[in-house]
Amino acid sequence: MDSKSSRSMGFAKTITFIATVLLLTGVQPLFAQLNQGQDTVLTLEKCRRMGWKHDQNLRAEKKQTVAYGEQASSAKKDRLPQLDGIGSYQYLGEAQGIQLGNVPVISPDGMVVGYVPGSDLALANHHFYQGGLELNQPLFLGNRLRNNQRRFSALEKQGLTRENIRINDLTLEIDTDYWDVISSKELLILAKKNEKLLAQLVENIQNRYEAQVVSKNDLLMAQVRHNESKLELIRSNNRLKLSKIKLNQILGADIDASFAFVDSITVKLEKTDPDKDYIEQANGNRPEIDYLNMQLSIHDLTEKLTKGKYLPSLSVGVSGYYARPNPELRPEGGFNWSAGASLSIPIYRWNKRRNDLNYDMLQKNKSELALEKTREYIALEVKQAIFNLNESYEKVKIAEFSLTQADENLRVSKENYEVSLVSILALLDAQTYWQEAYATFITSKAEYRLNQTKLERALGVLVNDYGKR
Repeated sequence: MDSKSSRSMGFAKTITFIATVLLLTGVQPLFAQLNQGQDTVLTLEKCRRMGWKHDQNLRAEKKQTVAYGEQASSAKKDRLPQLDGIGSYQYLGEAQGIQLGNVPVISPDGMVVGYVPGSDLALANHHFYQGGLELNQPLFLGNRLRNNQRRFSALEKQGLTRENIRINDLTLEIDTDYWDVISSKELLILAKKNEKLLAQLVENIQNRYEAQVVSKNDLLMAQVRHNESKLELIRSNNRLKLSKIKLNQILGADIDASFAFVDSITVKLEKTDPDKDYIEQANGNRPEIDYLNMQLSIHDLTEKLTKGKYLPSLSVGVSGYYARPNPELRPEGGFNWSAGASLSIPIYRWNKRRNDLNYDMLQKNKSELALEKTREYIALEVKQAIFNLNESYEKVKIAEFSLTQADENLRVSKENYEVSLVSILALLDAQTYWQEAYATFITSKAEYRLNQTKLERALGVLVNDYGKR
């Protein structure tokens, strides 16, 4: 091997050694550090997923649903045979005894030839032990076991509807905060652009003042508006920071976490037919309706459980046990077994059954009223959502047209001011009108996007596929 090859191998070994040391010491390559320094890019869909994963209320609802599932499984096992271990211990202060009368003495040929005087037979000790196994099988308990299982299964399904209710409310909160960040970001861009334009205007007027073309009053008025634009820039920057903090909180991120947002407020304007009947669609999709319908089913099962408490109950069982003294009351231990059935028939409970059933009926009536009220509220919510979305539709169109006019007005005002056809006040007003029209255009688009979400939520189609995600 020549010296050049040896040097190449030595260089490769050195590079390998340095890389190993960097990995062992936790030092990362430069490109990895740069990647870590980059902000995570968030989209609306990603924000929703992060918010769903973090929300404590949603996680609590999930745990409650799982808990009802466990209770349903437990109730199902109540219908199976139950095997129990039994045991007891008893100590008697005085030994238990049996009084025997005169005992006849029988001869081999079967004749009574005399009597042994009566005596007390005392047990060997004061201690009594018993232990064994007992197997019981309920045969009929007024269908309480089956209805109890069905009730917990219904509660488990109802828990899923509660999750969907929370996910709809949470998604609206996330969307609100998300579009607030996006609109604040665009308003900050506008504030920067407005400040830059006014700075250029001040510089232009400064030159014209030094050339004695305009008065100092024009310069002072322009400087005042420029200072106001600087203050607005500070406000816009703070508004963006606060909106990001609020979004971070609902996403479960660090309060000072930095994210990048690729979205801008772009809208595809579509007018919703206010005369179309969306109420039936909303009633078929809204989880609140499903929740209350399941609540009525649960009330029916609860009523059946109440009736079952006052029906006869029958169960059978068998047990085997070891006892000391033994079954013949001798001091040594012995085994025994028993089998039997138990029947219980309620006869009179002072009208307690009627009181319990009246309570169940009143609770069901309460849920029926809640369902009726919810249907009315959903109908109103759908109508309001349609009106608000259509209003936002018109607002975006008008704001876009106003921005076009304000932009043209600013251009004409600048040209007229250059030839002294308008005052500085008219030019500054044109600049203000342009800035306000642009801001209105941004906020109206954000409002339109948010009202789209509100209509989808009102119709129950916002996140129908949440359970599949």
